Amino acid sequence: MNSITGIHHLYAYEDGDTLTPRMGVSIESGYGLTQYWDIANGCVIDTDFTKHPATLYPQAYSSRQGKVIVPSSTGIQWYYNNTESSASEILDSSGNVKSDFASLFKVGTIESNGQTFPALTIIGNLATADDLTDKYIYFSGQYNGRTFMCQQVITVQATVSNAYTLFISAEGADGTGDDILSDDNDYVKLTPYLQMSGTPVDTDSSMFTWYRFVDGEWSKITSTTNVYEISGGALTIYEAGVDGAEMFKCVCNYNGTEYSATYEITDVHDPYFIDPNGSIAGETIKSGETQVYSPVVYKRSDISSPDTDHDWSFTFTVLANDGSEVAATTTAKTCTLTYDQVLAAGGTSTIIEASC
Repeated sequence: MNSITGIHHLYAYEDGDTLTPRMGVSIESGYGLTQYWDIANGCVIDTDFTKHPATLYPQAYSSRQGKVIVPSSTGIQWYYNNTESSASEILDSSGNVKSDFASLFKVGTIESNGQTFPALTIIGNLATADDLTDKYIYFSGQYNGRTFMCQQVITVQATVSNAYTLFISAEGADGTGDDILSDDNDYVKLTPYLQMSGTPVDTDSSMFTWYRFVDGEWSKITSTTNVYEISGGALTIYEAGVDGAEMFKCVCNYNGTEYSATYEITDVHDPYFIDPNGSIAGETIKSGETQVYSPVVYKRSDISSPDTDHDWSFTFTVLANDGSEVAATTTAKTCTLTYDQVLAAGGTSTIIEASC
């Protein structure tokens, strides 16, 4: 019996090539992209981007190439909150940051796995007293003459200086935030940080417990050399520990309360991959919309048409942001999610397992 797993985030389709345009993030260890606004004092507590800048860069994975691709040097644009308005374009016609955004962003490049990617660094705080809504940053680029788009949300959270959250930082074999196991990346190290309003809290490694989502439930991970290695609270994952794309969860027990966070790891060594084939080709869903997944399986060696050599069947598991399960509507071939379900879950990860 063969079995592979895929997790939907964001897909674009180009001339027979399936792209997974995810956004890479580079930021000081222990800090995340959430901005916490202290209502009492009227200021950002953390993450303060003026002190801890965050760099975003496109990480579009090509099923045809079997690797993360670098976009063309032309046709690059970054957007703030809205891709439909020229006023939301961060770059001018010369590729420089517009004066309206100069206090918030700067552009440049970043090295990852021996490749150079265009990058946008957040240097100013996006949360303000007048606007505590979540912020979205989009990258639009081209590959083989076709356009694709990556998205990153900057969550804004109002607090009274005592909000605890668990944050997971990923680091690839070359030291960057690479979370895809490939010929260029032998392992991924996940390091958990308990944060109070965005600031790391001193914790003991014994407070952290790691789990892997297996057969519809969370299974505790124990250290196994060159598979899963746990040290100092961090989890290092090797190729042997991932089948396609899988979800991992860390639970921190701090002062009698549990905090949890999940993270997806993808292994692209597998000869097959799953195209989730969502009715909405993106990772955002609007009020009133419904996402329907009707997945198909492709061979990496031949992506001209779905694999017909095997009779693939599918199972679906939808997880909320904290790792709890969402009651989506499923059949043997489809999975349906509503806007209300995604909103209530704080975002979803749909795990699709194909077997034959």
